[in-house]
Amino acid sequence: GYKTEAGDFFLDWYFASLKTHGGAVLAEARAVFGDAQHLAGKVAGVHWFYDDPSHAAEATAGYYNVNGRDAYSEIAAVLAAHGAHLDFTCMEMMNTDVPEQCL
Repeated sequence: GYKTEAGDFFLDWYFASLKTHGGAVLAEARAVFGDAQHLAGKVAGVHWFYDDPSHAAEATAGYYNVNGRDAYSEIAAVLAAHGAHLDFTCMEMMNTDVPEQCL
């Protein structure tokens, strides 16, 4: 499970891979465009099973948002390190917009 040492290791590795890749793409884009272009990263607001302790949908997407981690802040920090803006989706969603069984 996600609370075990193996679960923590896997989720940390998976999320670190996502952030490393995103940082590399942003670094290449900055090298090509310099400051002539604004850079942004589109970050999906994964709302399915958000209220479930496992945050299963976020974990599947690579977001490590359990065990005391804040995936969205960590992704925002990667973007900020490269001077990129954050384009966050699903801000219009409300908890009542999804079936109750999806929490």
